[in-house]
Amino acid sequence: MDELILLLQRATAALKAGRYAEAEGLAREALARDPARGATYTTLGAALTQQRRAAEAEAAFREAVRLRPGSATARIDLGDALFEQGKAADAESEYRAATTLEPRGFRGHFKLGLALERQRRWDDAAAAYGAAARLRPDHLLIHLRMGLVYRRLRRGPEEEASLRRAVALAPSSVEALHNMGLALLRQGLHIEAEEMLRRASALAPRNAIIADDLGQTLTALGRHAEAALACREALRLAPGQVKPQIHLANALRRLRRWHDAALAYRAAIQRKGDDATLLGHLGVTLWHARRYAEAYTAFRDALRLEPQNAAWHGRVARVLERQGRFPEAEAAFREAIRLRPGDVGLQRGLAGVLRREGKWLEEAEAHRAAIELRPDDPNVHYDLGLALSAQGLDFYAEGAFRAAVALEPQTADFHVELGIALGRQGKHAEAEASLREAVRLDPRDVVALGNLAIGLGRQGRYAQAASAYQDALLVKPENAALQRGLGTVLYLQGKYAPAEAAFREALRLKPGYAKTHVYLGEMLSEQGRQAEAAEEFRAAIRARPDSPAAYRGLGGVLLAQGLHAEAEAAYREALRRRPEEGQNHFNLWMVLERQGKHADSEAAYREAIRLKPDFAEAHARLGSVLLRMGRLAEAEAAYAEAVRLHPDDMRFRSGRDAVRRHRGTPP
Repeated sequence: MDELILLLQRATAALKAGRYAEAEGLAREALARDPARGATYTTLGAALTQQRRAAEAEAAFREAVRLRPGSATARIDLGDALFEQGKAADAESEYRAATTLEPRGFRGHFKLGLALERQRRWDDAAAAYGAAARLRPDHLLIHLRMGLVYRRLRRGPEEEASLRRAVALAPSSVEALHNMGLALLRQGLHIEAEEMLRRASALAPRNAIIADDLGQTLTALGRHAEAALACREALRLAPGQVKPQIHLANALRRLRRWHDAALAYRAAIQRKGDDATLLGHLGVTLWHARRYAEAYTAFRDALRLEPQNAAWHGRVARVLERQGRFPEAEAAFREAIRLRPGDVGLQRGLAGVLRREGKWLEEAEAHRAAIELRPDDPNVHYDLGLALSAQGLDFYAEGAFRAAVALEPQTADFHVELGIALGRQGKHAEAEASLREAVRLDPRDVVALGNLAIGLGRQGRYAQAASAYQDALLVKPENAALQRGLGTVLYLQGKYAPAEAAFREALRLKPGYAKTHVYLGEMLSEQGRQAEAAEEFRAAIRARPDSPAAYRGLGGVLLAQGLHAEAEAAYREALRRRPEEGQNHFNLWMVLERQGKHADSEAAYREAIRLKPDFAEAHARLGSVLLRMGRLAEAEAAYAEAVRLHPDDMRFRSGRDAVRRHRGTPP
């Protein structure tokens, strides 16, 4: 046998045995004897490739191509050497040449797909892999590569089809099962995805990536406890990995295990370094844990990394609001809005802070800005209505609530607030209609039932009001305000016994409820049970020492018992607390007059005139007491002022004329 052929056979044998340096030496020895043999350059190139000497391999393969220009194999070998060096475009040229020389050659099309994939030319790569698949439809690797390219192209159904074929060809292929699971996960087919990933995990129990992807799938299924276990397994297999740590933190957050989730996020940040998204997730977790100072720090750190991120400014604003730092929260919301002016949530957040600051006009403007951004959102109209109601602008609030109702007529709350706004304007029939619609939509809406009862009571329809209160109490029997309301409308119907029972139940539910004590006291007084009434008014005063109604009621029952001095003291307390209320002046005048305290009466009348110089009744009463005290000139002047203020009141004219008669002056 020719010695050259023996050298080539020995070189090939050494190459197959993995003795690459020996194969190289034998190939070079053969080339020294015959430098024109292309096959020898191919063997040399292969030996150099295995030794990772790609540039030298390229030179050898180029020589093989020069000697054998019509060899598709030589072109593919040269392409491989170029591909190994990262020269994907040059490799593509060689692979294309190979497919031209041998159109039905599988390797050329497959390798061309790899070169195009390396260049991120996904559509071209898919075409090349498709040509290869038509030549070798049962080749596992081609279907795997096609699936991955279709993933890049976001062509989910084709990705799934390619990978299903791969799984069918190799049911025990971990790579095929794993990628099939991911394809199904991306399409939302979570149950099938779990099945594939569990099969892959059973075949490769030490694969941390598969364990982590299984955890993601379980998270998508809402099985967060199992997801956390899968992520922990991934971390056990690969303790230094960041992704499983992040996914574990996410699963724990969804389980509302705030403390554990915060620890997991901190561990992820420690491994990955400062990352704005992770810091943001940490901040949200700490927020839910009500650890607001730590949440603020996390969001500020995220903001340090991404100062132009409106989301972090918004989060900082919400933490500041929760901490009661409203001016700072307002500034943070305004900066967030500057960065992202189209965010309705930020506008609504700003409006909420402005409300806390008592900036009603600015709050309304923030809601209007939100409406401009999202005019078809009923909630922003509803929020504007609430802001206008807080300012007492019920007419304008009505318009906002009507807009909310028009956009979403099935929401009971919108009808409730519309009914309240209408009721405050005295539009009781319209208010009743809105509140009844709210009750129809939600028969257990206590706010709707309670306000319906109030509106019926204002219309004097006490029996219907009582029925509405009773319906509300069926839903919420432990509500003291509803019991008091029921007691009030029963009292107004003269049904004293059930009214008293309702008032006392309200007091049992809410001891020290001053308004209830006052109402019960008034009813007891009306029944002539003055001593019991006095105790109720005193209880109201103990509960709320600044209640003028309680002192006024106490004064009345003391006066009815003939305890004038005590009644006077109570009336003085009522007047001191509410001097602008005319009835408090009248009550004090009455008790002073009954005691014949002319000097004190004079002082009381003059105090009323000081507070309200045009108080004609006070001028007339001053004239009366001055007449009794014999100070006729002053009395006439006081009556004259009363007549000037109210010239049509005959009482004032009669009093003035009486003084003039006493003075001997013609009327």
